[in-house]
Amino acid sequence: MTTPTNAWHTPARLETLLEQSKQWQWVYRPEFFRLGREEDQVRLGHLLESGTQMLVSDQLQGQLGELIKARRPRRTYSQADLNQEVGAWLAERPPAHYGVWVYYPWSGWLVHLLDEREFIELRTTRNLYKITAAEREVLAQKKIGIMGLSVGQSIALTVAMERSFGEIRLADFDLLELSNLNRIRSGVHTLGISKVVVAAREIAEIDPFLRVTCFLEGVNEENLDQFLLEGGRLRTGAPDPARLDSGPGPPPAARPLQRGQSSLHLTHAGSGDPLHARQSVAGGNRAKHRHLAATGLLGRAGRRRGSGCVPAHRPGTLPRIRSLLRRPGKADRRQTTRRGGRRERGHTGTDAAPCPSGVSLP
Repeated sequence: MTTPTNAWHTPARLETLLEQSKQWQWVYRPEFFRLGREEDQVRLGHLLESGTQMLVSDQLQGQLGELIKARRPRRTYSQADLNQEVGAWLAERPPAHYGVWVYYPWSGWLVHLLDEREFIELRTTRNLYKITAAEREVLAQKKIGIMGLSVGQSIALTVAMERSFGEIRLADFDLLELSNLNRIRSGVHTLGISKVVVAAREIAEIDPFLRVTCFLEGVNEENLDQFLLEGGRLRTGAPDPARLDSGPGPPPAARPLQRGQSSLHLTHAGSGDPLHARQSVAGGNRAKHRHLAATGLLGRAGRRRGSGCVPAHRPGTLPRIRSLLRRPGKADRRQTTRRGGRRERGHTGTDAAPCPSGVSLP
């Protein structure tokens, strides 16, 4: 039996693998290969010949069979009938040339999928008629922004699964730590990787055709305009109150979604941040799960009836956000107060602690 000693050194092969792994630390976009194109055949050939360790999944025939059944729901197919239909669908095309091969470099998976249009049709078919085909097309034009990926990752993955957007903007400056795994869906192999990258990869593995824009330094004064306004003037597709302080009374009527209308649904979700501590529009910690549908700023705390959101294109809104970004914060404090013979839990303090994304709200 060999006795271990302190003179043991890391094997050179392990050092090499560690260095190779670092090159994928910030990668979150997959690569696409459509083998009907000669240039993509060349690119995939180079990848296969590079010696990169890969895993391959080719379930295209099953996807085509499922698509055929989804388009003809009244018909019952035997497996032999379905195989025949798939063969007729492909006609003379080689199966490898149909659809798209998607390569995920961070995991080494090469996956054969239906191409974008058929993929979206099949992946969302069980949303019908919770979300109609027409509404799906409208949602595909929408943009969602999430600041803070501790709690926000769950929101991001939920809307990605339902395909409730066309582009999502993720902002967080922090790296994944072991203590984060009580609320972030991920594995221990992603420790030390940006929370934004972890969420973006999860989304790409659910739907590689969704557009993900990452803000790896969080949201700050320099990139605020890009986060909120890039791609044109953003419009709200949800209640748009006439003032910050909604006050009592019924909430304003929501504006219906319009085809081609670009909007950003902004969600700030963090653990212990001032959003749900002092900017609650739904009360308590439930606010961090609420999609604050607007292209701008939250309203004041405690107004349960109004959405408390303002469109970012309203004059004076962006300057106010910038001033808030510059403002130093203090730790948010809670205390128990007695009012009218009852004990109520409230929030005190003039300033809130800085958010995980670097945003400090009043």
